Amino acid sequence: MNFLLNASTIHFEEEESIKMSLTYKRLARSPVSFLRASGLTIGMFDKIVEKLKPLWDKEIIGIYRRPGRYFKMALEDIVLMTLVYYRTYTSMVWIGFLFNLNQSNVSRLISRVEPLLAKIMIINKTKELSKEDLEACLIDATEQKIQRPSTTNQKPFYSGKKKQHTIKTEMKTTLKGEITHISESVPGATHDYILRKSQPVLTENERAYVDSGYQGLQKEHAATELPFKATKNKTFK
Repeated sequence: MNFLLNASTIHFEEEESIKMSLTYKRLARSPVSFLRASGLTIGMFDKIVEKLKPLWDKEIIGIYRRPGRYFKMALEDIVLMTLVYYRTYTSMVWIGFLFNLNQSNVSRLISRVEPLLAKIMIINKTKELSKEDLEACLIDATEQKIQRPSTTNQKPFYSGKKKQHTIKTEMKTTLKGEITHISESVPGATHDYILRKSQPVLTENERAYVDSGYQGLQKEHAATELPFKATKNKTFK
C-alpha cells in the first residue's frame, strides 16, 4: 500500500503531536489531576515557579551561548516534567512521550532545572521501594481509544465494554500509587486476566488487589484480593 504525504498531511501530524503533549496549561484545567501527577497543588506549584524564575533567568538563560532560541519549552512545563519524572518512577523515554520530547532533551532539561529547584524546595527522588511497598500491589487494566484499524481484522480491537476500538494496558502500582510495572499494549478485546498471564509472575509474598476482571487469578495466586459481589439477599457496605 502506497501512502502519499503532502505539506498539509505533515502539518496535521505536527499539530496532532503537539496536541497530545502534556503541558502545564492543559493539566491545570483539572486541579485534582494536577495534584496527582505533580504532588503539588496548582497554587503551590505557581509559587515555586515564581521563586525559580529569577534563578532560571540568571543562571541558565543569562549564560546561554548557543545560537537560535533559548528554550522552546516554557519554564512551567520543564518544572512539571521534572516533578512528574520523580513522582512516577518511570523512564525518561516515557516522560519524553508525555511531553513530546526525545530522551536526550528530557535529560538535559531536568539536569538544568534540578539544581535550581534544590535551592527552593526538596525533591524526593528516591527510587527504592520498601519491602512493605513491594509486598502489596494494585493491578488494573486501562483502555485507550484508538482510530478504527485499517486492517480487515478489526474485531480484536473492538471493546464491548467501551463500545469502540481500543488498546489495553495493565498497570501495577504500590498501595501508595508508585508505578512498578506497565505492560505492553494489546488489542482492547483482550480479557484482563489473559493480559495478566503474559506479565511477570507475582511472588508468593505479594498481596495483589484486583477488580472482578481478574476472576480466576486467586486460583493461581493465593494472596489475591477480589471484590465481594453483592447478591439479592446480601449486600456489602
